[in-house]
Amino acid sequence: DETTPEDLKILLRVGCLTNDASLLHEDDRGWIIKGDPTEGALLAAARKAALDPEELHDRYPLADKIPFSSDLQYMATLHRAPDQKGTVLFVKGAPERILDFCSHIQENGGQSALDEKKKNAVEEVMRAFARQGLRVLAAAYRDMPDGQDQIGQSEAEHDLTFAGLWGIVDPPRTEAKEAIAKCHSAGIQVIAHA
Repeated sequence: DETTPEDLKILLRVGCLTNDASLLHEDDRGWIIKGDPTEGALLAAARKAALDPEELHDRYPLADKIPFSSDLQYMATLHRAPDQKGTVLFVKGAPERILDFCSHIQENGGQSALDEKKKNAVEEVMRAFARQGLRVLAAAYRDMPDGQDQIGQSEAEHDLTFAGLWGIVDPPRTEAKEAIAKCHSAGIQVIAHA
């Protein structure tokens, strides 16, 4: 879609390509998410901006992947660029980790150095999202040399360009709702803290 700003397209592209979920349309049920609901939300956001996750996977074939782990707090994928000249590394994960890996920031259709002032501005947005009870994820990317077909932590953890943040509503899981209902029926008062 020509109305979607290039910076937003990059953020949404990272969300689609660092993603193990799928968004399927079933005639009787409408759109459904197969996989992690958070990753599904990123696919839905891309679709709303007229980006097709399947078409993106075709244009950016996967070359290598570092799966998400709670130790690393991120997921990274390496893709062949659409022009077949070089590869692109995409990283998605905990915002404080991703921000520390970045030396540049995507803004106004280009890249600039991620100085302290810009880093502080990003951190303020992260705090604002958290105060609203949103789950916050960050995205970054890095152009890689032509012919590179593998990635390791060393490539994923430095010299990235910060692409942006997602603030996602993370409703309570079904198990949490059931546990709270059991507590109420047992006469226990449940108090939530943010």
